Amino acid sequence: MTNPKSTRNLIHLYLHIPFCRDICPYCSFYKHKPGNADMRHFVDSILREANLRSAQMSSLQVDTVYLGGGTPSMLPPDLIGNLFQKLGETFNFSPSAEINLEVNPATFGKSAARTYAQSGVTRVSLGAQSFSPDVLKTLGRTHGPREVARSFELLKAAGIENVSI
Repeated sequence: MTNPKSTRNLIHLYLHIPFCRDICPYCSFYKHKPGNADMRHFVDSILREANLRSAQMSSLQVDTVYLGGGTPSMLPPDLIGNLFQKLGETFNFSPSAEINLEVNPATFGKSAARTYAQSGVTRVSLGAQSFSPDVLKTLGRTHGPREVARSFELLKAAGIENVSI
Protein backbone atom coordinates (compact mmCIF):
# COMPACT_ATOMS: atom_id res chain seq x y z
CA MET A 1 0.00 0.00 0.00
CA THR A 2 1.30 3.45 -0.89
CA ASN A 3 1.89 5.94 1.89
CA PRO A 4 -0.12 9.09 0.99
CA LYS A 5 2.69 11.29 2.33
CA SER A 6 5.12 9.80 -0.17
CA THR A 7 3.05 10.99 -3.13
CA ARG A 8 2.00 14.36 -1.75
CA ASN A 9 4.64 16.27 -3.71
CA LEU A 10 4.15 14.42 -6.98
CA ILE A 11 2.29 16.14 -9.80
CA HIS A 12 1.10 15.08 -13.22
CA LEU A 13 1.14 17.39 -16.23
CA TYR A 14 -1.28 17.10 -19.12
CA LEU A 15 -0.40 19.21 -22.14
CA HIS A 16 -3.09 19.40 -24.79
CA ILE A 17 -1.63 19.71 -28.28
CA PRO A 18 -4.65 20.80 -30.36
CA PHE A 19 -3.23 20.24 -33.84
CA CYS A 20 -4.59 17.72 -36.34
CA ARG A 21 -3.77 17.06 -39.97
CA ASP A 22 -7.36 15.96 -40.54
CA ILE A 23 -10.43 16.60 -38.42
CA CYS A 24 -11.98 13.25 -37.49
CA PRO A 25 -15.79 13.36 -37.34
CA TYR A 26 -16.00 11.39 -34.06
CA CYS A 27 -13.60 13.54 -32.02
CA SER A 28 -15.00 16.14 -29.65
CA PHE A 29 -11.65 17.47 -28.37
CA TYR A 30 -10.48 20.99 -29.18
CA LYS A 31 -8.38 20.89 -32.34
CA HIS A 32 -7.53 22.71 -35.55
CA LYS A 33 -5.29 22.41 -38.61
CA PRO A 34 -2.08 24.35 -37.99
CA GLY A 35 0.75 25.93 -39.90
CA ASN A 36 4.36 25.51 -38.72
CA ALA A 37 4.33 29.00 -37.18
CA ASP A 38 1.25 28.05 -35.14
CA MET A 39 3.01 25.00 -33.72
CA ARG A 40 6.20 26.90 -32.84
CA HIS A 41 4.21 29.70 -31.22
CA PHE A 42 2.17 27.17 -29.25
CA VAL A 43 5.25 25.35 -27.90
CA ASP A 44 6.84 28.70 -27.01
CA SER A 45 3.65 29.58 -25.09
CA ILE A 46 3.77 26.31 -23.14
CA LEU A 47 7.39 26.99 -22.22
CA ARG A 48 6.63 30.57 -21.14
CA GLU A 49 3.82 29.26 -18.94
CA ALA A 50 6.18 26.63 -17.47
CA ASN A 51 8.70 29.34 -16.60
CA LEU A 52 5.98 31.42 -14.95
CA ARG A 53 4.90 28.43 -12.83
CA SER A 54 8.33 27.04 -11.99
CA ALA A 55 8.85 28.99 -8.74
CA GLN A 56 5.50 28.00 -7.27
CA MET A 57 6.13 24.38 -8.27
CA SER A 58 9.73 24.14 -7.06
CA SER A 59 8.86 21.84 -4.14
CA LEU A 60 6.97 19.44 -6.40
CA GLN A 61 8.19 16.57 -8.54
CA VAL A 62 6.72 15.83 -11.93
CA ASP A 63 5.82 12.14 -11.99
CA THR A 64 3.95 12.07 -15.31
CA VAL A 65 3.84 14.21 -18.43
CA TYR A 66 1.10 13.34 -20.90
CA LEU A 67 0.96 15.01 -24.30
CA GLY A 68 -2.53 14.44 -25.65
CA GLY A 69 -4.60 16.03 -28.30
CA GLY A 70 -5.38 16.61 -30.99
CA THR A 71 -2.34 14.93 -32.45
CA PRO A 72 0.90 15.65 -30.56
CA SER A 73 2.87 13.79 -33.23
CA MET A 74 1.93 16.63 -35.59
CA LEU A 75 4.64 18.66 -33.86
CA PRO A 76 7.93 18.48 -35.77
CA PRO A 77 10.44 16.26 -33.93
CA ASP A 78 12.72 19.22 -33.13
CA LEU A 79 9.84 20.97 -31.35
CA ILE A 80 9.03 17.88 -29.29
CA GLY A 81 12.71 17.49 -28.40
CA ASN A 82 12.95 21.15 -27.41
CA LEU A 83 9.72 20.97 -25.41
CA PHE A 84 10.87 18.00 -23.32
CA GLN A 85 14.37 19.40 -22.87
CA LYS A 86 13.07 22.75 -21.59
CA LEU A 87 10.45 21.12 -19.34
CA GLY A 88 13.23 18.98 -17.86
CA GLU A 89 15.31 22.10 -17.19
CA THR A 90 12.34 23.97 -15.71
CA PHE A 91 10.75 21.35 -13.45
CA ASN A 92 12.02 18.73 -11.05
CA PHE A 93 11.19 15.33 -12.57
CA SER A 94 10.97 12.24 -10.37
CA PRO A 95 13.55 9.58 -11.26
CA SER A 96 10.80 7.24 -12.45
CA ALA A 97 8.75 9.86 -14.32
CA GLU A 98 6.61 8.57 -17.16
CA ILE A 99 6.67 10.71 -20.29
CA ASN A 100 3.74 9.79 -22.53
CA LEU A 101 3.03 10.95 -26.05
CA GLU A 102 -0.04 10.29 -28.20
CA VAL A 103 0.97 9.39 -31.74
CA ASN A 104 -1.10 9.04 -34.90
CA PRO A 105 0.38 6.32 -37.17
CA ALA A 106 -0.10 8.66 -40.15
CA THR A 107 1.94 11.55 -38.74
CA PHE A 108 5.41 10.32 -37.84
CA GLY A 109 8.36 8.34 -39.12
CA LYS A 110 11.71 6.85 -38.15
CA SER A 111 13.48 10.12 -37.26
CA ALA A 112 10.54 11.20 -35.10
CA ALA A 113 10.56 7.87 -33.24
CA ARG A 114 14.29 8.32 -32.55
CA THR A 115 13.70 11.89 -31.34
CA TYR A 116 10.94 10.72 -29.00
CA ALA A 117 13.26 8.13 -27.44
CA GLN A 118 16.19 10.57 -27.20
CA SER A 119 13.89 13.15 -25.59
CA GLY A 120 12.97 10.82 -22.76
CA VAL A 121 9.58 9.58 -23.94
CA THR A 122 8.92 6.38 -21.99
CA ARG A 123 5.45 5.52 -23.28
CA VAL A 124 3.62 6.08 -26.55
CA SER A 125 -0.13 5.79 -27.00
CA LEU A 126 -0.50 4.73 -30.61
CA GLY A 127 -3.88 5.92 -31.91
CA ALA A 128 -4.82 2.89 -33.98
CA GLN A 129 -8.58 3.34 -33.35
CA SER A 130 -9.26 0.14 -35.36
CA PHE A 131 -7.61 -2.51 -37.51
CA SER A 132 -10.55 -2.64 -39.90
CA PRO A 133 -10.02 -0.57 -43.07
CA ASP A 134 -13.78 0.01 -43.34
CA VAL A 135 -14.06 1.27 -39.77
CA LEU A 136 -10.99 3.47 -40.21
CA LYS A 137 -12.53 4.99 -43.34
CA THR A 138 -15.81 5.65 -41.51
CA LEU A 139 -13.87 7.32 -38.69
CA GLY A 140 -12.05 9.56 -41.17
CA ARG A 141 -8.65 8.10 -40.27
CA THR A 142 -5.96 8.36 -42.94
CA HIS A 143 -3.85 5.38 -41.85
CA GLY A 144 -4.43 1.69 -42.34
CA PRO A 145 -3.56 -1.42 -40.32
CA ARG A 146 -0.14 -1.64 -42.01
CA GLU A 147 0.82 1.84 -40.79
CA VAL A 148 -0.07 0.81 -37.22
CA ALA A 149 2.23 -2.22 -37.43
CA ARG A 150 4.98 -0.10 -39.02
CA SER A 151 4.61 2.55 -36.30
CA PHE A 152 4.82 -0.07 -33.58
CA GLU A 153 8.03 -1.47 -35.08
CA LEU A 154 9.57 2.01 -35.50
CA LEU A 155 8.90 2.83 -31.85
CA LYS A 156 10.33 -0.47 -30.63
CA ALA A 157 13.42 -0.07 -32.85
CA ALA A 158 13.94 3.42 -31.39
CA GLY A 159 13.97 1.95 -27.89
CA ILE A 160 10.48 2.82 -26.69
CA GLU A 161 9.32 -0.35 -24.97
CA ASN A 162 5.99 0.81 -23.58
CA VAL A 163 3.53 1.24 -26.45
CA SER A 164 -0.22 1.14 -25.94
CA ILE A 165 -2.64 0.67 -28.79
